[in-house]
Amino acid sequence: MNKEMEAALAGSCERDAKVRFSISPEVARQGIRPELPVLMARGREEGALLLVTAAQHGRELHGIAAIARLFNALDPAKLKGTLIMLPLLNPPAVWMRQQDYPNELGRYRRGLENVWNMNRVWGQDSDTWMGQVTELVWERYGRHADAIIDLHGWSSQSQAWVGKQWRDLLLAFGIRANDLHEPGQSTMPGMFQVHSERHGIPNMTVELAPQNELNPAIVDVGERGIWNVMKHLGMWPGPLELPDEYYVVGEHHELHSARCGLCEPLVQIGDKVAAGQLLGRLWSLDDLSLVEEFRSPVDGLVHVVTGVTFGEDVRPSGVVDAGQLTFMLREISEVLHG
Repeated sequence: MNKEMEAALAGSCERDAKVRFSISPEVARQGIRPELPVLMARGREEGALLLVTAAQHGRELHGIAAIARLFNALDPAKLKGTLIMLPLLNPPAVWMRQQDYPNELGRYRRGLENVWNMNRVWGQDSDTWMGQVTELVWERYGRHADAIIDLHGWSSQSQAWVGKQWRDLLLAFGIRANDLHEPGQSTMPGMFQVHSERHGIPNMTVELAPQNELNPAIVDVGERGIWNVMKHLGMWPGPLELPDEYYVVGEHHELHSARCGLCEPLVQIGDKVAAGQLLGRLWSLDDLSLVEEFRSPVDGLVHVVTGVTFGEDVRPSGVVDAGQLTFMLREISEVLHG
């Protein structure tokens, strides 16, 4: 850690202490200047700087709860190095109970462009309120970090992904499904992960599903994962707590309905299935006859069931249209044991 960063941290938090405060951009954009809560802890000894962020999107709540739990339990006397956590990167979206602020309509209304996704503006633009936030977080903390965990929560299987060069960091987190990609493979400029990778900062994106609710078991996964990464970096004592069995996943496999009807799933998101296993049935809504069966093409994990729905006016439903995504599988490329 350079002297500039060391001095900045000392001004926020003494060694062997933890504090809560907030930061905000210097100027407002689009009429807002959000206050971002910061939870910081510094150990007695020097060590790694781990940055943990959550809630770039307002429906993704498990990361917020995992950070709250961990910070409440953390004893700075046992910590080596510095832990900085920003649990609400997008406070107005969280308060509005929607993915993006001021609106999320571009995500699910045809014909509208999605221009309010915070996780597409890192290093791209500082003329919007989102750009002001991402620039502030990057300049103050991100570019100095030894590792970054960015917590999300899409409407599918909980998983995490990272560049192959940081495989050990990802697997230390200990989530059940792990996606490793080639360095520089992402085609989405402006993602926090892509921006961090381009600057050589080890990082991971973690999806803690589902959205809009708090499942205690998923909050456990998030909290345990942060502790595990701290242990991996030498910041916290003790062995990693890993699942008995977890996986590196590979290719996506999608199954689509041939016609409309009632899709009855026989599996749940996250289930491990074998090639040829029956995943679900499609029943005709005309005469309730069986019109289609869906079987897994691979040994894999169930990633999506009856498509991904999104938005206040798009409700999940077992009634599917012709051509609709009914099941998505992630092929298992490697089995790991904790």
